[in-house]
Amino acid sequence: MEVSVQTTLAKGISAIDTVLPDWIVLDLMLPDGDGEQVLRHLRSRNDARVRVCVTTATSDQKRLRNLSDLRPDCILPKPIDLDALLLRLKN
Repeated sequence: MEVSVQTTLAKGISAIDTVLPDWIVLDLMLPDGDGEQVLRHLRSRNDARVRVCVTTATSDQKRLRNLSDLRPDCILPKPIDLDALLLRLKN
């Protein structure tokens, strides 16, 4: 597995536009914006092969329902259970 870490919204979008990954583990809370914008950008490209696992500390059910409209492959609550994340990535 090759891993690339992007720490901001801008860097995440730039990385998607440069090298389309197989998997994205996406935190919704980024220092320069909302990670949901990264997912919206990705889905606007209509590339269904990129799988996305969203990590979030929110318990706002309305936000989680809206997020599901963007078709993340999974949503994991924080703190992240590393075993659960690895299981999702492997499957």
